[in-house]
Amino acid sequence: MNKLKFLLIFLPFISFSQVSKLQTTSITGIVFNNDQKLESAVVELLNNNNERVTSTITDATGSFSINRVNILDSTFYLRASYYGMISQKSMFNTSANLSKIEFNLKEDVQLINEVRISSDQSVQNLVTKTIFDVNRYDYSRNTPSTEILNNLPSVTFDKVNGVLIDNRQSAQIFIDGMESSILFLNTLEIKDIDKIELIKTPSAKYGSEFSGGILNVITKQNGDSFLKGNINVGIGLVRESYSLFPSLSFKNKKLTVRSYLGLIDNIQEVQYSLIRKTNNNIYRLDSYKEPDIVQQSGGVDAKYDVDEGNSVFFNLSYSVISEDAVQNGNIINESSEEISFKNIENSDFQRYNTNLSYLKKINEHDELIFKTKGFWYRRNNDFILNRGNSTVLNNTSSAMNEYSGEINYDLKSRTLFKNPISYGVGGKFIYRNSFSSPGNFDFIQKLSSVFIESSYDITSKLSTYISLYAERTQNENVTQFENN
Repeated sequence: MNKLKFLLIFLPFISFSQVSKLQTTSITGIVFNNDQKLESAVVELLNNNNERVTSTITDATGSFSINRVNILDSTFYLRASYYGMISQKSMFNTSANLSKIEFNLKEDVQLINEVRISSDQSVQNLVTKTIFDVNRYDYSRNTPSTEILNNLPSVTFDKVNGVLIDNRQSAQIFIDGMESSILFLNTLEIKDIDKIELIKTPSAKYGSEFSGGILNVITKQNGDSFLKGNINVGIGLVRESYSLFPSLSFKNKKLTVRSYLGLIDNIQEVQYSLIRKTNNNIYRLDSYKEPDIVQQSGGVDAKYDVDEGNSVFFNLSYSVISEDAVQNGNIINESSEEISFKNIENSDFQRYNTNLSYLKKINEHDELIFKTKGFWYRRNNDFILNRGNSTVLNNTSSAMNEYSGEINYDLKSRTLFKNPISYGVGGKFIYRNSFSSPGNFDFIQKLSSVFIESSYDITSKLSTYISLYAERTQNENVTQFENN
């Protein structure tokens, strides 16, 4: 009994020593439902604070692997989830066998019964995209709308990597068919979202410059009028930071407006010493730096229904980042001469986006869309080095402006041999000019493109899709080159 008491007292100290040790682990396993292997199931690795470290998806055999992941604690969690099934979460130890982990997921009976009663299909797999119905009752009140993304098969989201498809392909956020961002998605409530369209291979109308996927969030069109807002405040003790993110939304019968502001301010301390010995000579550097980084962002997204067949969309967003830092230190060179130095750094980054679109419904099925877009980018860096009796000044800057116009005509729900067929045609023109200093690499770029696409359902289970795109790009440098 005395030995047991001693072991119970000593055990927490053993566990504490294991918590602080960083371990590299590889994990493999399988996700299935009874005898069915589940492809595209999401497997997440969580730490002891229930924070996601990394994630992956299963292949066609239901297998998954997480290779050489760093784990700080001796224990961790794995969570497997699949649409329409109950998620399963289990604890594991890094010393255990992690090569044959199994998750046997069970159907969510409540969700299945709800689908059967409404006779509605919650997932539609089409040749061009996959459509997911969003049920607000699957989420608790005030759940962030971005949480929906982590519940979609093959889609993951975190603040570091952004939105990823199949854990590798970046995704662009659209809202009601118009280009948007994750920050505007944060202004939506889950109850305002109707469906989400996942397009893994975007068609030609999205252009050749974007090679990622598309997540189109479709809002409910016949919702009630509202005026609502939200504010998030954060304080960081380690980096002496604070953040502020208020948002405001408004809707009536014709006008919908979403807006947000963001502010993050943090101060970081960087202190280091360097000693280098060469024979009998010593070179030593002592330095202290305290940069203050301020990030500001904001945006307005609006939709106005002129009448039943005409709508106007407007989007404006900006991001500004500035950094001010002073670095002080001393250098003892190989001649034992001590030299003090002072670096003064100032940098700022500015980015602005605006979109204006007009949608006209020709009839019940056909739509004509006009789009214009503006993009402005600026970056500036100033550097002053005072070393001994000398002063060095340095400045680098760059800028780019972009303007574009686009027209799309979609002919939907026609029939060919009694089966549905749809078409789409369009064109786009982009003008860019870029500046940089120092150097002489200012250039102008003009891009013209046209596209045509069509999808046809041969049978209820067999569909075809074709998309053709032609583009001409002209690059011109003021003094050095011109090519087409």
